[in-house]
Amino acid sequence: MPVLFRLLMVLIEVVGHTVRLLTLGFRLSANILRGHLIIDCMNTGVLVQLKLFIRIAGISLRVLTLVFELCVIFIQAFVFSLLSCIYLAEAYV
Repeated sequence: MPVLFRLLMVLIEVVGHTVRLLTLGFRLSANILRGHLIIDCMNTGVLVQLKLFIRIAGISLRVLTLVFELCVIFIQAFVFSLLSCIYLAEAYV
């Protein structure tokens, strides 16, 4: 009976580590895609608008969004690196 229990525990651990890495990758990909979609939508909206004031407001909003996206990129890189280190450290314990 202990041999079956050990095999089950190994299987659960392998699946758990695999799912962690997959969800980390999906989360990172979804955040990158979200940022690109928001910027693309804003670019399309700025090109369609005609009045100068609205165009300037749209461009400044676009620049603010790009700055925000840069902040998000750095946070995502930090979180990705931190979680990768934690997962690798747990794998070797």
